[in-house]
Amino acid sequence: MAFYFRLFWAPAIASAVLLAMAWADGEWSTRTTATLIAWFFIAFALQFFATPSALWIAGLVLQTSLAVFLAIRR
Repeated sequence: MAFYFRLFWAPAIASAVLLAMAWADGEWSTRTTATLIAWFFIAFALQFFATPSALWIAGLVLQTSLAVFLAIRR
């Protein structure tokens, strides 16, 4: 059970690292960066603070899709 719990942190950590790297490079406009940061925090809140399972899954999907988006754009 502990392995699965750690596995679900991976998209959040990957998103945070890739977002920080993109922000440090300054490769996007302020508006795009603000949108991606909002995406991260909404997904994070849903994934880690939502009680219903459907919202938790939505947060995980949003966090994973953000990590994939940032990895592709990198």
